[in-house]
Amino acid sequence: MDNTEIKVKPEAGALDERRLRMSSNTNPDGRSVFLLILFYGTIALTSPVRQMPFVLAMTLVLAGLLIWLSVVDFCRFEIPDSATLAIAGLGILAILSLVPAQVVFHLFAAALGFLLFWGIGELIFRVTRQEGLGIGDAKLFGAAAIWVGWAGLPSLVLIASLTGIFFAILKRIRQSGEYDRRIPFGPFLSLALFLVWLYGPIQIW
Repeated sequence: MDNTEIKVKPEAGALDERRLRMSSNTNPDGRSVFLLILFYGTIALTSPVRQMPFVLAMTLVLAGLLIWLSVVDFCRFEIPDSATLAIAGLGILAILSLVPAQVVFHLFAAALGFLLFWGIGELIFRVTRQEGLGIGDAKLFGAAAIWVGWAGLPSLVLIASLTGIFFAILKRIRQSGEYDRRIPFGPFLSLALFLVWLYGPIQIW
């Protein structure tokens, strides 16, 4: 038998290590999925869009996509491109149906959002050599921008960041000693998108 030692290339090592760490956390918790469905459904059915059947239908489809994306990101620390693409496509349909004259501005907002998050992610990686915001987060932010436009971008960042920080604090309190410090950003960005879509940007003054 050939006893030649197989060495992993340095650039592939981090990816292999990440996959190994994720392998023990690939099965979604049924109770958590049910609570997400209940949470998103309650928000949608008690929001102002409940009186607009077509908008409500699109909102419920959006909720399903966001729940799917959130569960996958929590379990595997990756955002499915198919979910992001579906969210973007549904967003374009929503804007064309509601405010067709604004669709170009929403698409520009999507491009800006993607480039902004991609640039921040690259900066974090170059400074810390750790992935803070992945390309999946940038794609999702761009897709979310289609729904909420320029005015909604600051609220997306604020809500996603605050809820992510709150979750990190709870996780730290509940887990003592060594624990997995990684936190997926997709679920919190999904929540921010849903809230801003339904209730509009945060009004500071």
